[in-house]
Amino acid sequence: MKRFLSITLAAAFIAGMTGCNQPGLSPVNPPENTAESSEAKGTKTENAETSAEKAEAEKTEFKEMTVIDNESCLIKLTDYRYDELFGCVIGVHVENRTAGSSLMFATEYCGINNIQADPYWASEQPVGASFDDEITVSNERLEEIGVAFDDITDLELNFRVYVSDDYSNTVAKETAHIYPYGKDKATKFTREPQESDEVIFDTPEASMTVISYDHDDFWGYEAKTYLVNKTDHEIMFSVDSASINDVEADPYYAESLAPGMCTFSKIAWDDSVLEKNNITSVDKITLKVTAYDSDDLKSDYFVKEQEVTLDPAPLN
Repeated sequence: MKRFLSITLAAAFIAGMTGCNQPGLSPVNPPENTAESSEAKGTKTENAETSAEKAEAEKTEFKEMTVIDNESCLIKLTDYRYDELFGCVIGVHVENRTAGSSLMFATEYCGINNIQADPYWASEQPVGASFDDEITVSNERLEEIGVAFDDITDLELNFRVYVSDDYSNTVAKETAHIYPYGKDKATKFTREPQESDEVIFDTPEASMTVISYDHDDFWGYEAKTYLVNKTDHEIMFSVDSASINDVEADPYYAESLAPGMCTFSKIAWDDSVLEKNNITSVDKITLKVTAYDSDDLKSDYFVKEQEVTLDPAPLN
């Protein structure tokens, strides 16, 4: 039952799907590392424009690439750019070539330097339709995962096309990579453990760590997490139950993570939940967490309802 609820919750956030290979782009030098010591931070403003110009000059020119091309459908990536309002923008052209079925074109996940950063893009197209659209990874999401647009060395898009009224009827699926500085310059993100980390679990298959706490005017009180999938299957992470100061307070959390990727996520409690329970200071959080292979629902759990007590920051 818990597993069913986790899947239901995840489905509310993930509009289904999967995706290709890409033509090679000529290699060039990557931009300078933007990570700065505390001493270097003072030069950030005056050097920002120069660094941005240098990064732009070092990038390869984006070339249109075909992701899927068969008798049923077509997907092409037509553009890759930064937009000040929308963030990272990928132009996409799709065609429904079937004789009698509406098709759903969608991304299952997106990876940026191996950090999952889902754009949750989907477009339903009728028979014979040809359509141009844009997939965006917002500035907010780029900030959450700590990657600036000019620091993207590998953008991975996993596409799936299926019959609109039959989710299980897959027409095509492929994965595409955009390498802004050339494939040989692609990098994978790795996070160094911090003394303040609170490890919820760390198994050979996956890990889940609380890295900080915050209060957001929209989301409420947040426990920010870092998730790692060490397998070649999709993993579902969920919070089965939770309490704050020994008062039940369920955040309804479920996060699906693509094979081999990591991501930054957040377990959040709406302010209304805190107010309802007269919680003005978050002194203790208790969670029961589960992680399992969502590609094989009959497999053993990696972690099942493991209980952990966290020492959170004061509620602001």
